[in-house]
Amino acid sequence: MPTHLIKRYPNRKLYDTESNHYIHLKEIERLIDEGVAVQVIDVASGHDITAAVLVQVLLAVSRRSVAAVAVAPLLH
Repeated sequence: MPTHLIKRYPNRKLYDTESNHYIHLKEIERLIDEGVAVQVIDVASGHDITAAVLVQVLLAVSRRSVAAVAVAPLLH
């Protein structure tokens, strides 16, 4: 399976080289959910920053989960 290349620019924007547009962490989460392998490269340094970006995705998911759990008792 080919790797989906995403480039992070100095302005911290993430650019999807497959679809040729800027994307957000939520879209990276969707790609991962679909089973797509992703690699994130910092354009300025050339370093692979995939792990750091995946941690950001996990934190965003956990924040939404915690918020949903915190609100759920109020709905009953």
